[in-house]
Amino acid sequence: MINADDANAPLWRTLAGAHQFLEFGLDVHADVSGTWHPYTGHPLGYGLQLDVTVPQECLPSILQVPVYTTHAMHWQQQQQRAC
Repeated sequence: MINADDANAPLWRTLAGAHQFLEFGLDVHADVSGTWHPYTGHPLGYGLQLDVTVPQECLPSILQVPVYTTHAMHWQQQQQRAC
């Protein structure tokens, strides 16, 4: 497993050599990736939805955590830049 978002990912790929590995990440294309967005279905407004994408399908997950987490703020910043 290599964190594709890590600045040292190229080094880890080189060190893996001929060994099999999977990459995961949120910010770059990877074998396993994900996107975060607020989940609005909780009555108190808590929650994030993480859509995990693997080669064959997308697996949505609802995480009931306070919205003001690092990932939620990162999502909000991305949305503001897109507008």
